[in-house]
Amino acid sequence: MWICAALFALCTACATDIEQHLALTTICMDVAPETFRLNAEVQPRTPSGFRVAPLAKGTLWTHVGDVDLGKVLRPTGRVLQLKSGNAFEAWIVVAGDQLIAFYLPSRGACVFSEPATPVSFTEESRP
Repeated sequence: MWICAALFALCTACATDIEQHLALTTICMDVAPETFRLNAEVQPRTPSGFRVAPLAKGTLWTHVGDVDLGKVLRPTGRVLQLKSGNAFEAWIVVAGDQLIAFYLPSRGACVFSEPATPVSFTEESRP
């Protein structure tokens, strides 16, 4: 029993060591938010111990806010999960044409994509 508790504590400590807590500044929802379509499938790079499914070509992403690192985009019509010992809903943080982190809304923290992953989006027209 104590072995399970020790392993849980170790895994939890590892996960929190690579997170950086950042305040999300949400965008004004009085106007339609920016939306972006992914131009090609992307396999994001994740820190050791984390897994994430590829981001499919053609998926739509909505700009929901900003952190100090860049724009925070949430997938539209699907949930992206970052998995370690647990599964966390994840949004992506993009600066220019690089996916640099995953924002975990339930934790108010970012997990960095190491190294950054190149991404290409096309901005969709606003309604």
